[in-house]
Amino acid sequence: MQRLILAIVAIVAWPVVAAADDTMADMNMSASSSSSSSDISASLALVAASYSQLNFGGDYEGAVPQLMWMHGRWMAGASIGLYRIFENGVQTYGPGDLMVHGSVELIETESVRAGVAVMASAPTGNMYEGFGMGGPMLMPSAWASWKVQRVTLSGSGGWGGMLAGGMSDDTGKMMMMSIINPMNQSELEWSAAADVAIASGVHGGVGGSGGIPVGESGIDRVIGAVRLGWGKGRIDTSAELQVGFVGDPFKVRGLVETGLHF
Repeated sequence: MQRLILAIVAIVAWPVVAAADDTMADMNMSASSSSSSSDISASLALVAASYSQLNFGGDYEGAVPQLMWMHGRWMAGASIGLYRIFENGVQTYGPGDLMVHGSVELIETESVRAGVAVMASAPTGNMYEGFGMGGPMLMPSAWASWKVQRVTLSGSGGWGGMLAGGMSDDTGKMMMMSIINPMNQSELEWSAAADVAIASGVHGGVGGSGGIPVGESGIDRVIGAVRLGWGKGRIDTSAELQVGFVGDPFKVRGLVETGLHF
């Protein structure tokens, strides 16, 4: 827990931009461009969280490298995290699920942008130790943003579900397995954010995201976040402090990410 507190203090004290663990919509709205040139970027995100769920509690820390490619209206990327989970006095180490994602921008005007995206995961994380969902996941979505002077409002909505695998409880209902990124095995997903340009290269904002279960079983999930950051030249740095309000995805989680554009 002391490591978690130190990590959160470092995040709050470091003036940086929005972290990329956040939602698929955030990645699309910041990455898409009408330029015909290609851009490749690599980033490393650090995450620390404290969680308490029905039968277990503790904290986890991780490092998540990501590689992204952008060309005009198109974007694609992949990431996988390496984590340490401390659960009920026992610590384990391992990778999370492999994530791949892509998007295309369909509408671009002076103030409005919109598009569609899809994210998929492969079950590389150990389900029984809380590192993964236990099966391949598919998450298609649509996103949009509206910019008025220094303020940008954005949102996304979509579906996320397991294609195979997973685990059921004694009644046969599907369970949320991953401690790292808990979600229902079929759910409607949403996100909303407001971002303000503070100064040259510096901006901050607030946002929220969540999930609504589809079917007879599941847990509603709502997460709130505050953001701050800056970028200059080829380097962007970002930070985000999140709180789990509904569904106990975690108590508090902090993320810091630095990316380099080649």
